[in-house]
Amino acid sequence: MTVDIKKMRFEDLGAVVELENELFSPPWSYNSFVTELNSELRSCLVAVDRGKVIGYAIGAMFYDEVHIMSIGVTTNYQRSSVATKLMVELLNYAYYNNSNRVLLEVRASNKPAIALYTKFGFAPVGVRKKYYTHPVEDALVLIAEGINDNDYKLRFESIKDKLRVN
Repeated sequence: MTVDIKKMRFEDLGAVVELENELFSPPWSYNSFVTELNSELRSCLVAVDRGKVIGYAIGAMFYDEVHIMSIGVTTNYQRSSVATKLMVELLNYAYYNNSNRVLLEVRASNKPAIALYTKFGFAPVGVRKKYYTHPVEDALVLIAEGINDNDYKLRFESIKDKLRVN
């Protein structure tokens, strides 16, 4: 498996929306992805294996922080470092934009995603009650603070080093 992370293009949207429908309820609409892709303050990425879109991620710049809006990897590729590669690129986007923190919301029951985010130094700072629907569920608000601090940069470099080994 050779996974490449690339900028999302309009030609990718059909596959991205199909993946979104597979993974999330309720899913984002095609037009929601178009809006994100048209914004200059977004990093829209796809993970591609042998020409097929197998994952995507969207990061949004808000003032001095990056908000991870959405990240998803097709079921057959989960737990194979694809989400880690997407996260690395979103963090690179944060560094490029001089952000010092990154935040996201995650379903409270999504233990694999929470484990991924914890690996990247995200910690819970709050709960959004009934944030998700279908099924109704709380969201944990997670933040990685001080991403420009030496300790965080060492963590980030360690993650990238492990990706190079695999």
